Amino acid sequence: MTLREDTVLRLLDQVQDPCSVRMGKPLGLVAMGLVESVTIDDRTIGIRLVLTGPGCFFYFQFAECIAKVLEPVAGGREIDVAIDDTVLWTKDRMKVTTIDVISRGSAGRVQRPEDSWRA
Repeated sequence: MTLREDTVLRLLDQVQDPCSVRMGKPLGLVAMGLVESVTIDDRTIGIRLVLTGPGCFFYFQFAECIAKVLEPVAGGREIDVAIDDTVLWTKDRMKVTTIDVISRGSAGRVQRPEDSWRA
């Protein structure tokens, strides 16, 4: 099965950033500008994330949620999620406007990092 980057990005944007959720404006990883790169080859789907700050402790929850949303399309590939600490996140990385957030709301969101904390 051929897996395209746009498919991976669409799925990654289903994983919501918990900080945006808590602020009342839920945004996915792509919309928040947290996805630095996606690489796909025969063995691996590589995801490089940029976190919003050095104190962000959501990496492990992001990695777990990313694995959950990508597993159905991975085709046996390993899912490798890593932090790119060479890039500084700024709000300029965000991919949406307030109108986009309001019109889209949170419909279609399936995985939030805090969901993994619930029993």
